[in-house]
Amino acid sequence: MKLILKWKWPIVALWVAAAVLLISFMPDMGQLIREKGQAGVPEKYSSKQADRLLREMNQSVNENEMPVIVVFHNRDKLDDRQMDEIKNAVRELEQQKSGLKIVSVMSHINNEDMQEQMLSKDGTTALVLVTVDMGTHSKEEIGNLLTERLNNVQVDHYLTGSELIMEDFVKTTQAGIKKTEGVAVAFIIIVLILIFRSPVTPVISLITVVLTFFDFPGYGYPTG
Repeated sequence: MKLILKWKWPIVALWVAAAVLLISFMPDMGQLIREKGQAGVPEKYSSKQADRLLREMNQSVNENEMPVIVVFHNRDKLDDRQMDEIKNAVRELEQQKSGLKIVSVMSHINNEDMQEQMLSKDGTTALVLVTVDMGTHSKEEIGNLLTERLNNVQVDHYLTGSELIMEDFVKTTQAGIKKTEGVAVAFIIIVLILIFRSPVTPVISLITVVLTFFDFPGYGYPTG
C-alpha cells in the first residue's frame, strides 16, 4: 500500500494512458455486429419468405447491390387511381436511376410476366423490386433515399427486404443493450460498495469498463 501511495501519480498517468490506448484501438461494435451477425429472423416469418422470393426473381444481385421491396397496400383493394400512382412511382424510379444509382426496377407494371408474383390475387398489395448500387452509402441511407423519392406517392407503402430488416434488427438490439447499461452499472456499483465499504474504489474500478460502452467518433477499425 505504501508503494502504491508513493507512486500514485505515475500509476494514475499509466492508467489514463492505457485507457486512452485501449479506446483508440477499440473496434466499432455496431460494425462488428453487422459483419459477424447474430440471432436472425426465423425462416417461418413472412419477411424471410419474401426474401427467398426476391432472390429467386433476382439471382444476379452482386455483393454491392442491395435489393429493396417496395410494398404498396390498400386494405380494401387498390383502385385505378392508386394503380396510376404506383405506375408513376415506378416511372420516377426508372428515370432517376443515375441519381440514386438504381440498377433495376421490377414490377408487374413494366413486366406483365411478373404479375402473379408481384400483385396479390385480391388486388390489395403490389410489390416493386428495386435493386440499388450501394456505392459508399450505408443500408440505412439507401432506405432513407428511397423513402424520400416515394414521399409524394399517395398510396400507403413501406420498404422491406432482408438487408433493411437486418439493419432494423441490429439497431433494435443495440438500443436494447444501451437501455440495460445504466441499470447494470448501477447494480454493480451498489454491490461493490457493499463489498468494499467505500464509494470510491468501485467507481475507479468501473471507469475503464464503462468507457468501452460509449461510442467515440473517429475511433474503431475502419469500416471501408
